[in-house]
Amino acid sequence: MSIRAAPAPLAALGLLTLGACLSRGGEGPVPCGGVVWDDLVCGSDTECTRCFGSNQVCNQNLHRCVIDRKDCTADRDCCPGQICSPAFQQCIDRATPCGCPVDAGSCGVDAGTCPVEGQRCQTVGEFPAVEGCAFDPCGADGGQCPGALTCFGGHCVGAAPCGGGCAQGQVCVVRTNTCWTPNVSNESCALICAFGEILVLTDGMNVLNRCSYAGIKCACRSRPAL
Repeated sequence: MSIRAAPAPLAALGLLTLGACLSRGGEGPVPCGGVVWDDLVCGSDTECTRCFGSNQVCNQNLHRCVIDRKDCTADRDCCPGQICSPAFQQCIDRATPCGCPVDAGSCGVDAGTCPVEGQRCQTVGEFPAVEGCAFDPCGADGGQCPGALTCFGGHCVGAAPCGGGCAQGQVCVVRTNTCWTPNVSNESCALICAFGEILVLTDGMNVLNRCSYAGIKCACRSRPAL
């Protein structure tokens, strides 16, 4: 894996092309090839890069064009499950390190342990793809989970994630068990939950590299009874 040491010029990233497609004299989105960026249902990266720039790729879960390897100056510029690397000024996926590398060989029974019940040592993210602790997905709340785990926030948890909830103004990212501060005005992510509830993302998998910012929504969910 390689990460460039400094942000490339805007034209190289295709951002100038994207701007030309999306705006014209403050009139709002302008069709590009007959399709507006927010409305394009994509099936491949080619469909996105052809019109919207070389840094645009197709999110295969949402079928929407999204930014790949986003430049940043702070964590809040990134997807909910990412941090901003100060060395490279790019958003990178993050995860809680496993208690012991799964391929270390000498860790014995502690190999791949994670600090929260229900988390599993696995490959998390793709930029970079790192070994870390994460809850396994279970689909919509109420989905099936093994053993005593409960489907919450789209993931199988064995304890209330994010220590039972994040500080006001932050959202619990269940997959990575971290708190995220939204960068943009998003009324659903500014909710103040009642006692016994946790503010979480409605799409728990839309959190790592290539996330759709337009698809980020939040809701209060009752804390799992575990």
